[in-house]
Amino acid sequence: MDKYVIDNFYGDVDYSFEHIKGVMVEDELLNYAKVNQIDLMVMIKHDRGFWGNVFHKSLTKTTAFHTDVPLLVLHDKA
Repeated sequence: MDKYVIDNFYGDVDYSFEHIKGVMVEDELLNYAKVNQIDLMVMIKHDRGFWGNVFHKSLTKTTAFHTDVPLLVLHDKA
């Protein structure tokens, strides 16, 4: 879904798309950015509704508070 959104709305922008997996995804993401000398990190924020926001830990929010890499957050309207 996320790659589809990027391709359709930002298709003329040169980018790479990575799926980061691990026990502590936040740490894996920050480590990946550091090791690969990332200039800009882009994440897509999904609207989960009221109850989803109450019970879901936001990876985007956590990353925003812990990264030194510039972060651009796109909002998924789907």
